[in-house]
Amino acid sequence: MERTFLTLVVIGTVLLVFALMRLGWVRATAREAAIAQPADVSDAAVIAGPWSGKYLGTTYADQWLQRIHVHGLGVQSHAVVSLTVDAINIERAGAPSFSVPHSAVRGVRGDSGIAGRAYETGGIIVITYVLGDIDVEFGVRFPSTETHIAALSALTALEVSS
Repeated sequence: MERTFLTLVVIGTVLLVFALMRLGWVRATAREAAIAQPADVSDAAVIAGPWSGKYLGTTYADQWLQRIHVHGLGVQSHAVVSLTVDAINIERAGAPSFSVPHSAVRGVRGDSGIAGRAYETGGIIVITYVLGDIDVEFGVRFPSTETHIAALSALTALEVSS
């Protein structure tokens, strides 16, 4: 009898934790409902890339732990990043792809953390841009140093020319 009671208490506690996690996710998504939908992937000519890496997530600018959940922006996924004549394309596997117009880009830098993920200094590329009326950032990590340097150079050149 005592064992059955303890089992039910553990199961009830686990279910309560999952229900509270779900409630938190729903509230966060509702809070972010006003965030604009990112642009669709650009069909323009590719001028640099594509570079294959890992999309780490989107956060509010300067708040690297505050992940944005709406529109699939908070989902980590494999990504192919390319620079076109009018945008930065982020084509993701298992999550919505999107594009960042050059005019929306506010900064490109090498950094050590975003969306709750931390790496060595400069180990990820963080792109700050305007989405609707708020500044957001997304991070991408590339598997090789050569790819990282090539992508960072091309994207930094974009920032300087914008």
